[in-house]
Amino acid sequence: MGKFNVVIIEDDFRIARIHEEMIEQNDSFRVVQNCLTAKEALEYLAEVEQLPHIILLDMYIPDVKGFDLLETLKGKYPYIAIIIASAADDMETFQRAKLIGVFDYMTKPIEQKRLQSAFQKYAQFMAFEAEAITQVELDTFFGQGPFVQTSTVTKTAKDTLPKGIDTLTLEKIRSFLMTYHDTEITAHTLGDVIGISRSTARRYLEYLGRLEIVSPTLHYGQVGRPQRIYIIREQYEQN
Repeated sequence: MGKFNVVIIEDDFRIARIHEEMIEQNDSFRVVQNCLTAKEALEYLAEVEQLPHIILLDMYIPDVKGFDLLETLKGKYPYIAIIIASAADDMETFQRAKLIGVFDYMTKPIEQKRLQSAFQKYAQFMAFEAEAITQVELDTFFGQGPFVQTSTVTKTAKDTLPKGIDTLTLEKIRSFLMTYHDTEITAHTLGDVIGISRSTARRYLEYLGRLEIVSPTLHYGQVGRPQRIYIIREQYEQN
């Protein structure tokens, strides 16, 4: 599949431009339209030949009240994924948005890493494949767990994992690597983020190396012994 098309509905053009730049740092996505009002957005969607895959929506749009625009969009275009980017941060809004069917919800100001994670989750969602769906995969598909490609960890989990490798920890690590901001990581960094020891992190990274998800290599500094780093492969090869 080619790039995923994104429409941004945001009344502040400066914020819209920032979000556009953040989105397009992922080569799988392109912003095809920025709309400042609900009227502009609905007119664009009614006339465009190809509907977007995603709408990044601000809840506070001046020419519409509350949830009216969100409900209209879900009613007319149920197969467009809607990701909320809004200053609204109350539980009632979160609950109602989820029941209406938004794909993800982010509160402003949006951090780049969080936005990248939301859009990467959509890409993984659309790439999700399995011949026979298990309950674990259904839970993943419907948002009860991290997205994991069946070609690697999900299939591996069905087999016997090596001693010292736990399925849940493995999936947690791989999901983190999919949205990590850099192409390289060390066992020390991974251990700090996930909350495991450096030696445990190294064991999982070595195992992911055997799965060809990361590539171990040595970095030679000016002093001391070389540092072992891991180049994250799959995060970029799938784009």
